[in-house]
Amino acid sequence: MKKFFIFAIALVASVLTFTSCEGNKIDSPIVGTWAQISEDIEDFITFDGKGNYTFIENYYFYDQETGVKIPTPHEHIVIKGSFKIDGDIITVHNDTETISMDGGPAEEIEWEPYDEQMKFRIEGNTLYLTRDYGTEYPWEEVFTKQ
Repeated sequence: MKKFFIFAIALVASVLTFTSCEGNKIDSPIVGTWAQISEDIEDFITFDGKGNYTFIENYYFYDQETGVKIPTPHEHIVIKGSFKIDGDIITVHNDTETISMDGGPAEEIEWEPYDEQMKFRIEGNTLYLTRDYGTEYPWEEVFTKQ
């Protein structure tokens, strides 16, 4: 009986050792880094294959006298969380947000984590995220794969 018990434990240990974690991997074309860059704002979203995401926004000011863009972002915002996909719907869970002003130290924003749902579609290297808050004014953001 003791030999059977030891054999059973060894069998379970070997099964657990060779079991792959590939089931946790997200296999979607949305995985990667996407950017939306305009004159004043640079937005980057990174979705990794493990269900984590990071959103970075840099908001720039311009020198009033010269009209030249100031190279240090006025606001640098970082939001981190997780995501899941169900068909053409992506749900992001926003866990933490930090902000730094004019190159200063990052400070964590106090807030309650929350979920956001968006429709997404990918055409070539372009990601379209659409949110509709139940109003007549939904918006769509367009990002390019980096």
